[in-house]
Amino acid sequence: MIVKDAGPGKTVVIQETPEELAAYAAEYYLECASSGIRERGRFSAAFSGGKTPVGFFNALAQNDNKTWLAKSRLFQVDERMVSADCADSNQRLIMESLVQPAGFPQNRFYPVPVHLEDAAKAAKAYQTRLHDVLCPAPPKANNLDFVLLGVGSDGHTASLFPEEVDDYPKDAWVHAARSDRHPHDRITLAMPFILAAEKILFLISGASKAEIVRNILCDQAPEAPASMVWKKARRAVMALDQSASGAYLDSIA
Repeated sequence: MIVKDAGPGKTVVIQETPEELAAYAAEYYLECASSGIRERGRFSAAFSGGKTPVGFFNALAQNDNKTWLAKSRLFQVDERMVSADCADSNQRLIMESLVQPAGFPQNRFYPVPVHLEDAAKAAKAYQTRLHDVLCPAPPKANNLDFVLLGVGSDGHTASLFPEEVDDYPKDAWVHAARSDRHPHDRITLAMPFILAAEKILFLISGASKAEIVRNILCDQAPEAPASMVWKKARRAVMALDQSASGAYLDSIA
């Protein structure tokens, strides 16, 4: 494992293989959850979908440490406007890879209400649900404890896309999103709401991400939403496997 200081509140962690990356992410999450539960009596996290998180979900579900299950609440970072049984559904991925195998209480997993079919309505309903769960009564704690993000080769993160980022609402927790490069309308947590999280973990794997990783870490992609989140986050870890880190390591050699 290679650990590099990337500035105030920022750390880059490099693991050799995707399997080691997934195991690290699971242990890091459990450490954060245990600390949050000990300090605040609960832990609220939002997870992205995609290929890379599957290894993390599997490692977390199989981990012998189950103390996080009792006091955690899980949300989605983003979702496609597809049915919950669709192969493209992040809800389905999280359910099948984590919630069910880990025995996580399904009444504390809060998926995006894609059954509403209209993206704007679904976004509004999900924002209301987040507010109701996170802020039921004083003292209000309207931020997430942990957000898991990925990065697309185009620099998008969550469903925040480079070509639309300037048009997104600044005062929403959740909003609809769309990109000509990606199928389906989307629902996503808003960038300010993501940035309010106590901790953010970027989990990135594969050689196809090496260039964008280098550009983010070397501040060569300021317009990319992932770069904006990385730079503005209070506390963030970027966890990479060797393939994703190659261009970055070459640039600082």
